[in-house]
Amino acid sequence: MTIQRELAVPVPGEARRAIESMVTGHVQDRGQVVLDAPDHAVTVAFRPGISLVVMGPRTRAVYHAAEPGPPWLKLRLNPEAAHGLLGAAGAELVDQAVPLAAVTGDRVARRLIADGPLSLVAGLTAATSTDRTVLVRRATALLATGLRVAEVSRRLQIGERQLRSVFAATLGISPKQFARISRVRTVIDGAERRPLAQIAIDAGYYDQAHLTTEFKALMGVPPAAFTQGKMPTATACQTPN
Repeated sequence: MTIQRELAVPVPGEARRAIESMVTGHVQDRGQVVLDAPDHAVTVAFRPGISLVVMGPRTRAVYHAAEPGPPWLKLRLNPEAAHGLLGAAGAELVDQAVPLAAVTGDRVARRLIADGPLSLVAGLTAATSTDRTVLVRRATALLATGLRVAEVSRRLQIGERQLRSVFAATLGISPKQFARISRVRTVIDGAERRPLAQIAIDAGYYDQAHLTTEFKALMGVPPAAFTQGKMPTATACQTPN
C-alpha cells in the first residue's frame, strides 16, 4: 500500500501565533492512501472546490483511499486558536471530521472559501491565552518530553483529576491520551531512519515491547508492518456534508 506523503509548508511569521504547523498533499493516481495519524490538535483541512473541513483530535489513525483531485492544505491549530475559532465545540470533535460551517456558521466558512484558509489567521492571532490554555501548554510540553502524568501534575502543582478536567475541556482528550499520541507521532517520524529500540527510549516508552503494543493500538498495525507499507484496509474518503 502506498501512503501519499504530505509535505510540510512553512508557517508565515504572524500565523505562528495561531498555527502549529501546515502540510499539503496531492493525490494524482487512484490507489494512493492518505494517512491521518493520531493527533492532539484541531486541524482545518481545505481542498479548493471540494471541501472545508474541521478535524478534531484523533486518538487512532485513519487510512483514506482518496480520489485524485486538487491539492489540499491542512492547518494544525494551537489550543488558543482552536478555541478562538470553535469555542467549546473543538473539544467535542474528538475522532470526527465535520464541515467547518456546521461549527462556525456559513459566514465564516464562506469567507475562508473566498479568501483562502490563511485568512482565518488575522482573527485567530488575536486570540488570548487563558489560565486553562497556559496550563495545557505547560503540561503538554512536559508530557512531550516523556514525563509521566503524575510527575507532570507534581511539577505543575495541580492534582491529576484537575489536570484531566482541564485537558478534557480544552483538548477533548486526557493527559494520558496526549502522551500516547505524542509518543506514536515520534515513532512515525523516526521509524524509517532509526532503530526502534532507540526510539523507544527517546519517546518515553518503557521498552520496545511497550512501543510495539501502543503503536499497534493507535495505528492498527505494528511498527515493522507500518514501515513495510502493510497498512490496514483503507476506507473511502467521504467529504462530510
